[in-house]
Amino acid sequence: MSGYIEVSETALPEVYFVATDSITCSGIEIQFADMSSNCPDIPFWEFDPSNVNFINGTTQSSQSPDVEFPNAGSYSVTLSVTNNAGTNSFTKEDYIQIGGIAVPFYDDFESGSLNTKSWIIENPDFNVTWDMAAVAGNGSSHAACMNFFDYLVPPGSRDRMITPVMTFENMNQVYLSFQHAYAKRHSSVTDSLIVLISNDCGNTWTRLWANGDDGNGIFATHELTTSPFVPEVAEDWCGTGWGADCVFLDLSEWAG
Repeated sequence: MSGYIEVSETALPEVYFVATDSITCSGIEIQFADMSSNCPDIPFWEFDPSNVNFINGTTQSSQSPDVEFPNAGSYSVTLSVTNNAGTNSFTKEDYIQIGGIAVPFYDDFESGSLNTKSWIIENPDFNVTWDMAAVAGNGSSHAACMNFFDYLVPPGSRDRMITPVMTFENMNQVYLSFQHAYAKRHSSVTDSLIVLISNDCGNTWTRLWANGDDGNGIFATHELTTSPFVPEVAEDWCGTGWGADCVFLDLSEWAG
């Protein structure tokens, strides 16, 4: 087949890279991966500021270096790659946030993706888990959701939706609030929502709040329904119609 393989002596590397995490705590190891194309040969990693440690036997010239960031702050990352045609570079400005992002943190999920604000999803049974849904009634077109209607597993499974690491430094008061919408499917079975906080990068968790409906609207925002429930009007949401108020939690114990 004529022209099936094309060889170029002038194509510079197309440089790209990713990290295992971009928002995390101080002292946490992050692995970087060179994803460059066009026959890359010699990578060279640079960080700004440069106070990082290459660990586990890796160096600035490793294709997948392990890097430790001892100090909090924002770090820009540059990867330079060489091939026979020359060298090319690519920089991600303020790519790594060590010590967490500053509050206020807000997500209306209008992007339609949980990745936009770096949410982490834990799905221990690899079944139905946190996802996105098209909604209406609260000023947003999307919301994070759990499809309990089709969650045909034994009771007790718990999936976590975890915010990116945040810093409460220099804060005296911190609060968490969110809107929710929920309807029970069976009068004898209820689902629950639990809010936890960690001050050691997720090694341990403290329960802040938990609720599950008793049929009287202490958590549900819509009456019992045997059909899949998706909020469509304002009255389907907390604090506006039938059922529960919205959640407002004081996190000031962790301020500073």
